Parts: sequence; C-alpha cells; structure tokens
Amino acid sequence: MSHLSFFILILLCSSAFSQKKWDGGGGNNQWNNALNWSGNTLPSITDDVVLDNSLVASNYTVELPPTAVTVRTITITPAASGSIELVLTPANTLVPGLTVSGPGYGLTINSGGIFRNSSGSTSGNTVRVMDSIRINNDGKYVHNSVSGHSANVAVLSKIAGTERGIMELDIPSASSTISISGRTFGKFVLRSTAAGGTCNYTASGTGRVIIRHNLDIGPGVNFSMNCGDTIFVAGDL
Repeated sequence: MSHLSFFILILLCSSAFSQKKWDGGGGNNQWNNALNWSGNTLPSITDDVVLDNSLVASNYTVELPPTAVTVRTITITPAASGSIELVLTPANTLVPGLTVSGPGYGLTINSGGIFRNSSGSTSGNTVRVMDSIRINNDGKYVHNSVSGHSANVAVLSKIAGTERGIMELDIPSASSTISISGRTFGKFVLRSTAAGGTCNYTASGTGRVIIRHNLDIGPGVNFSMNCGDTIFVAGDL
C-alpha cells in the first residue's frame, strides 16, 4: 500500500466516528435539543458521546428522550469532586430505549458520573450495551426501573480500577428478583427509596458471587439470598 493510500485510509477511518460533547447551549437538560451539543447537531449512531466539564463548568444532568437513541459509546467524566448524571427517564418505555453499540467499553462511568436507568418499561432490556460497561472507581450505575437488568450486570468490566465502581439497584417495586448468580461487582448497593421505603430483593442461582468492595444493604431492604454457592465480599457488609 502506498503512503498516500494509507493516509487516505486513516483519514476515512477517523472521519467515520466523531466525538460529540455536551455544551448546554440549548439552556435545558434535554438530550434531544441539538443546541446542547457541540456543532449544534444531535449525537448519531457513529458518535462517541462525552459528558464532561470541558465545555460546561458546573454539575449537570442530561435527560434522554422518550424516543429510541443509538450511539457508538458514552463516557461520563466529571471534573474532580463534580457530578454529571445521564438519565433514561420514565417517559421512555421502549425496549431498548438506549443502545450503545461499541465496540469496546460502550458505557464508561468515571468518578462522580452517574447513569440512571429509570425507564418506564415493565419488562425487557431497556438499556442495551453491546460490548461492556466499565464503572470506574466511584462511578455509579443505578438501575431504577422494573425492567430487566441481568444483561447489563453480566457485562460489567472487571478490569483494575473498577473495584469500587458502584452498581446500585433501587427498583420501584415492593418485591424484585435480582440477578447476581455468577456475577462480579465492585461495590453492590441495594436501596428501597423508589419502592417507597420498603423493598424485598430475592436472589437465587448456583453460581458464586464476587463483590470486590462493599455490600451495602440500605434501610427498609429485605435481602433473601437463596444461592447455591458462596457470596464473597472483599470489603464490608
């Protein structure tokens, strides 16, 4: 291959994918407002979405629309001690409402970043990450919906630096069967806030469970562990 052909190939590959950053120019927190994005265009299926503080200095929340969204990757990276939250709202009842195609770490949540799945769907995998989810230390993924979560906890990254990444279940139902058999978590948190203060979580299965940091069971949570193997907790209960 000639040097010119190689240069053209590199140029085509680099232009096939673009980075789309949040700049808040639309004056609200709506994903579907093109003015909120760099270039004043909405993220497309080939875009790498970056939510950080390079263009917006303060903390902020971004709400996904009630329509289906597909992007290549999403990275949430607040500045030190900051907070940025991305929410799939109850208005979205689609399955899936959000698709992250990858390849690689489709969804990366860094320290201070939060992804909250509050989908209004009552079933199905409403957040579809085709490759893997990387919750770095002190980042947080909150499953805040009665829709399915098993496919997403199955693809949580185990790479170094995710040992304190937080997976929180705060399901708006009085009773839920949760998926932990054969799974590996960083910090695993169970909450009852969305259920009105009391929630019964039941876990079953034959695979061992590895929690590399703390297992945090909040007030009003009843946790029934009907597991056929060991639950290892490296930190505190």
